[in-house]
Amino acid sequence: MKINNQTNPIEIKCVADAIWLATSEKSHNSKNWWFRGHSNSSHKLIPSLFRPVNGNYYDENKLISEFVRIHPEARERHTDTLELLTYAQHYGLPTRLLDWTENVLVALYFACSGDKDIDGRLFFLPDYIEDIYSFDYYNFNFGEILTRELILLNDADDLRELFIKVFNIIDERNISFIRNQIAINNKPLEQLLTPQGNFRGQPINVGFDLIFNELRGGTNYRIKHAGFMYSPKRLNKRLITQQGCFTCHTGKILANRQYININDEFDKMSRSFVIPKKFKDKILKELSFCGIYEASLFPELEYQTKYIKNYSLFDTKW
Repeated sequence: MKINNQTNPIEIKCVADAIWLATSEKSHNSKNWWFRGHSNSSHKLIPSLFRPVNGNYYDENKLISEFVRIHPEARERHTDTLELLTYAQHYGLPTRLLDWTENVLVALYFACSGDKDIDGRLFFLPDYIEDIYSFDYYNFNFGEILTRELILLNDADDLRELFIKVFNIIDERNISFIRNQIAINNKPLEQLLTPQGNFRGQPINVGFDLIFNELRGGTNYRIKHAGFMYSPKRLNKRLITQQGCFTCHTGKILANRQYININDEFDKMSRSFVIPKKFKDKILKELSFCGIYEASLFPELEYQTKYIKNYSLFDTKW
């Protein structure tokens, strides 16, 4: 069930408001929330990889290959691609991962710590979303496997072989279900692919969405592929202190074009609440009494030193 993220009339004016919402908001089939804070209320839930800079997108494959070239032990330590992205994002590399936290106060801090002259926004995402679950459950993890393969896709011509790679990972007994249930835009894969998994003729290779036509309540219910939710190994102290988790988003940019579309499905699946700019400083002061401040969330030495410098300034002149 999608949760339409509409402008909510409830505003967050203090820490108590955020805690009350975290404990009182209910979601279909979910008991817990993930949280994310934006210091600018107008920003959407789009990972850094998919945010163009002066009209140009990042080259995902060049980012990863250069990171590994300069820091080769990263690939040696993290053979799993998602673990590698988690590690690289820790050092500021743009990725298709979007940070969330299981702690509402952590998200509230990030919503208030920047853009002091702009309203902030606190996002709530259910830790179980039926559409995301259904897309992969009824298609034998097709969505997650495809998204993982997209990370390393570096040539538009390889789109011809993309589904072959994915189908080779999935038990062949289940492939016929996927081919009839998944569509590229409005055409079922069964009509577009050969029995071996290659495209018939020219592929639809620019700007397409993957759609799951689920039979729900006797009618077809269309689910657009958004990506998947990812609870990583806590690879570093920052992930531990911030209680970090991620959404991994679909889409593929090649030659500065969207070959597989970026979409806003996670925005539609979330709820959000505005934090008026005039309350940001007040909330940050309240959070500091709760042990939530920059140095507590960023355990690296440079942040600890920054905190010590600010703490050690004389208050008054004699």
